[in-house]
Amino acid sequence: MEPPRQLVCVALGSLALGWDGPLPRGAVDFAAEVRSQGDAFFGADADAAAPLLRADGRALTGDDLDRSVVLPAGAGQAPTVLLEPGADLLRALAAALAVWQQDGTLVLVEEGVPVTERLLAGERVTGRLGTA
Repeated sequence: MEPPRQLVCVALGSLALGWDGPLPRGAVDFAAEVRSQGDAFFGADADAAAPLLRADGRALTGDDLDRSVVLPAGAGQAPTVLLEPGADLLRALAAALAVWQQDGTLVLVEEGVPVTERLLAGERVTGRLGTA
């Protein structure tokens, strides 16, 4: 059975308040739909062994993504981890899952943006993850 598909349009500007222009039929505006919600989830925990997404012709579970990332050691605090520019989508999803399970923050930087000491200090980065 093919899972339902939803087209979500995301404006490129990080502070954009909505999709600039007409939306394709049936699509939703990320800013209007997601950003308008609070930063809390009160639902039930997901089954880590249930299929989460399909990639390269196979179903991946939360456990599959979980095993693919080892977070840098922290000092018992919620981590703030920078994912190095150039990571593919699966790596970014796995990193986000691993960091968020520890109530941490994932910092993403677009390719071409220099990762400087000032950026790391400003974001309070406690660890870095490579692209693979």
